[in-house]
Amino acid sequence: MAPELQATFLWRAALADQEGSLARGLTHPIVATACRIADQTLPVAESLRRFESQLREIPAAGLFVDVSRRALARASVSEGNAQTFARELFAGFAAYLTARDLPSYVGKENRIATVRSSMELKNQIAEVTRARVTESGAPDYSNQQSWSSYVADVSESLRGTGT
Repeated sequence: MAPELQATFLWRAALADQEGSLARGLTHPIVATACRIADQTLPVAESLRRFESQLREIPAAGLFVDVSRRALARASVSEGNAQTFARELFAGFAAYLTARDLPSYVGKENRIATVRSSMELKNQIAEVTRARVTESGAPDYSNQQSWSSYVADVSESLRGTGT
């Protein structure tokens, strides 16, 4: 099965969560704040310092904070912007979801033969995710509703149901 199709199935399953925890986490104000910081194209250390400072004002913890922090660092290292952050944010979640779910398929008949193959698939799914996020355009983090709308649009694209 092509990585594009596997990425679609992965995102459909992840975003179909009855409780909506992934979508809710992606729209958390601290994630939008990290996107705003990334768009300032600051050095990595300053970007991360500002992010940590914002965490004192916008309480948040857990996976969404960790993935946002990593996406912010990657965007800052590459002198990227808000779109770079968004690509790395969603690719980071794709990598997490793949790494979480894939091990049970490695080595089984008609599944993924080797650990190396599973790592390649994880990287391919992350690249497909980056491409789809790029196609969704630049994020609007100007207010919470705009950020939530952007996340919804990207989510539709990742599901394979976007326009």
